[in-house]
Amino acid sequence: MNTRTFRMVFAGLLVTSAVLASSANAVVHADARADSIWIGSYGSISNWRAVARDELILWNGRSRAYLVKVWPTASGLRFAERIGVTRTAGRITRFDTVLVRGRRLPIKTIQRLDPQAARAMRYQSS
Repeated sequence: MNTRTFRMVFAGLLVTSAVLASSANAVVHADARADSIWIGSYGSISNWRAVARDELILWNGRSRAYLVKVWPTASGLRFAERIGVTRTAGRITRFDTVLVRGRRLPIKTIQRLDPQAARAMRYQSS
């Protein structure tokens, strides 16, 4: 193979790998943003309510509600008076935990809710 052909093949491989890497990063970042709650450096959760044994609604302001599902354990969410939530770099992600009565409940999923639907949701025992 001559040098010119080698350079063209090598350049094609570099371009292909760069395109694949950038599209993979875009998917990862899009999923991370859709599956997290922006809190910021000094922000906090303004309100919360348990809606199931392993689900709670977290409010970040008046118009942003999120359904957070934790891994099923004996959580005590229904009777908790207060909770804590860890965060990573200003966001609550599925790699964080909900703290209830000294127990760590790992977050399974986070889903954005319509505020009116979130206000209407009540506790459902399963």
